[in-house]
Amino acid sequence: MTTIDIDHLLRNEEIQQLLEAAEQGGSLRSVEIVELIEAHELDALEQDAFFRELEQRGIEIVEEAKVEEPAPAPAAATPQETTTDALQLFLREAGRHQL
Repeated sequence: MTTIDIDHLLRNEEIQQLLEAAEQGGSLRSVEIVELIEAHELDALEQDAFFRELEQRGIEIVEEAKVEEPAPAPAAATPQETTTDALQLFLREAGRHQL
């Protein structure tokens, strides 16, 4: 690809808008790049020219942040039975100690 072809690629309005927006934000999401490449059917040389242009403009390519699933809520502690039965109280207490 020659320099003229690179200039032609950069004259595309959609590509130019994307580059300007990315330049203001300082970064460009990789998903947006993939969409652009697929929409314009850029070949390997055109893709290389596009990435070089991003590098020259100081635009960082960032991956889409993975959405972490919230941790499951801890299981509710089963409420202990309260009893006044002397035998139940004794057996519960005895079960806490080794023989």
